[in-house]
Amino acid sequence: MAAKLARFSWLPGGLAAALVIAVGRFVAPDSAHTLETGLYDRVVRARSKPPATEVVIVAIDNESIERLGAWPWPRHVHANLLERLTEAGADVVAFVEPIDPPQGNAEVERIRAALALLEASDLRDSPQAEQLRSLLGASNNAQQRPARLRRAVETHGKVVLPVSLQPSAVTIEAPNTLAEFTASAAIANRLTSASTYRVIQEPPSELLQHAGGVGHTYAYSDDDGTVRADLAFARVGSTAMPSLALAIAARASNVDLSTAVLGKDAALRFDGHTVLLDRELRARPQYYRAAGEKAFPQYPYWQVLSGQIGTEHLRGKIALIGAIDPAALPIPTMRTPANMSSPPVVLIASAASSYLNGPVYATPGFATIAEWIAAAAAIAFAAFLLPAAGVALGALATVLVIAVLVVTEVGLLNSTQAWARLMLPSVATAAGFGLYVVGELIRRANVANAKRDGKEAAANLRSLGQTFQRQGQLDLAFETYRRCPLDQATMELLYSLGMDFERRRQSQKAAAVYNYIATRDPHFRDIRARRARLKEESVVPPAPVTRAPAPKPMPTPAVEDHEPSFLAETIPSGLHRTLGRYEIIRELGKGAMGTVYLGRDPKINRVVAIKAISLADEFEEQDLGEARARFFREAEMAGRLNHPAIVTVYDAGEDQGLAYIAMEYLRGQLLSHFADPARL
Repeated sequence: MAAKLARFSWLPGGLAAALVIAVGRFVAPDSAHTLETGLYDRVVRARSKPPATEVVIVAIDNESIERLGAWPWPRHVHANLLERLTEAGADVVAFVEPIDPPQGNAEVERIRAALALLEASDLRDSPQAEQLRSLLGASNNAQQRPARLRRAVETHGKVVLPVSLQPSAVTIEAPNTLAEFTASAAIANRLTSASTYRVIQEPPSELLQHAGGVGHTYAYSDDDGTVRADLAFARVGSTAMPSLALAIAARASNVDLSTAVLGKDAALRFDGHTVLLDRELRARPQYYRAAGEKAFPQYPYWQVLSGQIGTEHLRGKIALIGAIDPAALPIPTMRTPANMSSPPVVLIASAASSYLNGPVYATPGFATIAEWIAAAAAIAFAAFLLPAAGVALGALATVLVIAVLVVTEVGLLNSTQAWARLMLPSVATAAGFGLYVVGELIRRANVANAKRDGKEAAANLRSLGQTFQRQGQLDLAFETYRRCPLDQATMELLYSLGMDFERRRQSQKAAAVYNYIATRDPHFRDIRARRARLKEESVVPPAPVTRAPAPKPMPTPAVEDHEPSFLAETIPSGLHRTLGRYEIIRELGKGAMGTVYLGRDPKINRVVAIKAISLADEFEEQDLGEARARFFREAEMAGRLNHPAIVTVYDAGEDQGLAYIAMEYLRGQLLSHFADPARL
């Protein structure tokens, strides 16, 4: 089990990393987006580059409302402001709040209704009615007097007006009055699969005739409600409506968006720099705070109108007119990477500043390639490097890899404004390490259990092998020892077994035992010398079999008179063979039921007769077990007999595939001696 776990140690970490990449890329990309935007927001917030100095905000604040009256203000108020900005030399003027909100028309109708009611009443000829008629008429004239504002817009020449959009499930074409302010058809064709929007409020037509540009004020936010991108071009019907920030930047750079063409990489080129857009033609500008350090200069509306703001603060500037306080006007506020609550005018000013002077963050082609390379590297690291490094070194390597990925992402954002999303590979690396550690702990627990069980099993196997060795079953003992771990204790037992094989003159088996020990320790005890000696003996040709001398005074027939045993074929004469613990001296005779040998018990120096039977040759394999049991059972029964005419049985056993019985040896003559014709 432990070996199998070690073989598949690459699987947990690699599988975890691959699963994180797959989920973050395909199954639940929003979860990965949250990780990436968290780091992105911190980088944008920490960036030290100040906003463009040419962008200022003319703020509609509480004090301006108190001094100029409730919103919406009459058109002549905006005309006065625009004339003042023209005199001060403002380069571009952009209105963020609608100049003619819908409630303005309702106000005109209410004034007209009041005048009609006055004329129909009985008080129409009173002095008070004359005064009331004068006041209502003046208010009505102010509400219906667009000529001055139109002339102011025409005189300045670079006034950018806002258009209000909202998402639409159906395609609704933009009004014809806005056609000249939309982008080129080449840009619109890139938005065929983008979300659609419809116009819900447009500037007055008399102002559009002299406007320098038109842009939408729709604030595109991510799923978490944070605005991180400016919708540079919105799909309105079959046209592409530029954002107000882009229209301001184009007007300031003298770029005609109606004829502009994007490159293959969705690059929009301004004077001296290029802005990269994403597939939905969105730009990711640098957002700034609404107030405080690194914020845009803000001048109250009423102070600019009254001339308290000097021309040195307005000359050559891009002036954005909009509300900054929700308490003054019911405006929406948005969360950005730089601020928890930003009014629309600050969002548009930030985007316009980035379009003009940068930075604009994007994901170019090389960043996308880097993301996939990092994902593949994270999987390879978790699958292959972690198992090779181990837990301790792997933890250090994991921290290093995550640090490299994070530093690379931050460095690219700061240096080239390229956003390569590397947080997902970082999380995949951490997840791979975590699951690898879990798998490693499980593997180590199994190894510990296996070692404990192995020690117990090895002890049992060594005891069993020693039992076989004492019984003379050396081959079985060798096979049992081979199942034990080849440690010091096992090598000691194997060394003893090799010596037993040597005593039995089984050189090849002894050499096999010593060779097995040498696989672990070739210098164990004196096995080097023993192996060399056994190797020399194996090349010496066996000595010829000679006739054994007949015992005296009673001569016995020579060994040649009988069929030699199979042992005599492999063991040289003059060397005692063994069967069990008995030394074989010579063969006495052979019959249908086996061979009888003359042997000696070396422990008590007793001469015995040994009857040996090869059970494997006499019985089939399926009957071998029963035959062996019957042989020893009959030997046991014979050993219980005690009679002068029956030889005494001393021992029984099995060795080298032979079942044997050691019994009393009686000297005598062969039957052929008495059957000699000369003696009959």
